[in-house]
Amino acid sequence: MQWSFKVSLLDKDLAFAIYVASRSLIRSYNHALAPFGLTHTQFLVMTVRWKEDLVPIKIIGSRLLLDSGTLSPLLKRLEKIGYLSRQRSRNDERTVIVCLTSMGKSLEDDVKRVVDQLTERTAPASDQTLELKQALEDINRQLRSS
Repeated sequence: MQWSFKVSLLDKDLAFAIYVASRSLIRSYNHALAPFGLTHTQFLVMTVRWKEDLVPIKIIGSRLLLDSGTLSPLLKRLEKIGYLSRQRSRNDERTVIVCLTSMGKSLEDDVKRVVDQLTERTAPASDQTLELKQALEDINRQLRSS
């Protein structure tokens, strides 16, 4: 029996194309980051921490668009493997600050090197890549504002 497929809604659906590309890309990141014990989402948290010192959990959540129900267990896992710690702010007990451990700090260069290699293989710098990134950022901005 021969299957015949007509053009489906999936073939025309932008969300599906983005979903498939996202899953593939994140799977590649997870594979590349596995030797460090990191998932892609954990890598994103670490990236926020590497860029800024003493970041409140609230700021990490807003930068990564993660709610506390997603972020808290993720931070606990990173704390358990020794990459960061959480401490109450001295100025405001309601604020929890995420601090890198020496182990978490020492990871940055090696992880950055691996991610740079992956980025070069999967999305080499080009005008087209930059345009795609900008278009996706525009879509996200429009969807968040509506």
